[in-house]
Amino acid sequence: MCVLVTLCLGCAQVRPGDADGFLAVNGNVVRLSRAYAQLAQDPYVSTGARPGAASGSRDQIVVILCDRPLSEAVIAESGLLRATRQARVLHLVRLELLRRPMMPADDRVGDWVVGRRALAHAALGDHKFLWASPDRDTHFSDAAVSPESITASISTKGPKTSYTDEKYEYEVRFSAPVRPRPLASAPVDASNGTALPPEGGAPGQAYRAYHEAWRTGDVAAILRLRSPDEVASEKEVKALVELTAASMMTEVSVVGGYVRATRATVRAEGTRPGGPRGEGTVELSEEDGVWHVLGENWPTPRSMLR
Repeated sequence: MCVLVTLCLGCAQVRPGDADGFLAVNGNVVRLSRAYAQLAQDPYVSTGARPGAASGSRDQIVVILCDRPLSEAVIAESGLLRATRQARVLHLVRLELLRRPMMPADDRVGDWVVGRRALAHAALGDHKFLWASPDRDTHFSDAAVSPESITASISTKGPKTSYTDEKYEYEVRFSAPVRPRPLASAPVDASNGTALPPEGGAPGQAYRAYHEAWRTGDVAAILRLRSPDEVASEKEVKALVELTAASMMTEVSVVGGYVRATRATVRAEGTRPGGPRGEGTVELSEEDGVWHVLGENWPTPRSMLR
């Protein structure tokens, strides 16, 4: 099916918070009119999609282009991804911009490149996404990106086909202020939380189950226990399990932590393959009675940096 949508993205500037463009999936076209952006932890530097990711503190910029307004209160407290789920957004383009000045990339804006991209559309059904990691379909023009704001035109430059044989295309001009990290993303510690028992309580139990799922390759358990805001398919998780099997922390134990309402930071100890035993922290959030792992950070011991 041919999709014909006429736009003039360069003809007029859009106001901050606005988008002007379309997303088409399998011939079904929707207009995108809202643009949001927010700082978040760069997942490939610290928390990661897997146990034992490298330590760091760089930010990424999460961009959401959608067809309905989101709650500013939810964005400020819990983040853009939670806000899209609460608003039951069916149509969106989600981009994760990573600051990678030295990384080769076909399409970049200054120091920034697109790490992952996800598309949601009613034609795909609820809670289903077309994802790409890394994204090679999004092309930028007339773009300016900083930690404070982003303005750009993006396009697939024609129809594309996903590995699941879905046809998609998007072309959007947008502008948005980049909001600071959500308040809920602040680590829970002794200054703002209540101490967990030595075994970590319910958050510690959830992390042990999550780590065991990665160790045994239980993809269903990984998807159930990871953050609901994460966009990943079974195929992607299976590939990550295979890729990281040899580098996972072993002999992992929970040694305490802190909890504040629906957020927790669990302290853990583990042994690096071929390396010393070390300490790490795990960030979790609770939703509908289930604790989900947002990410973990295992700093490299000083003895390994010499």
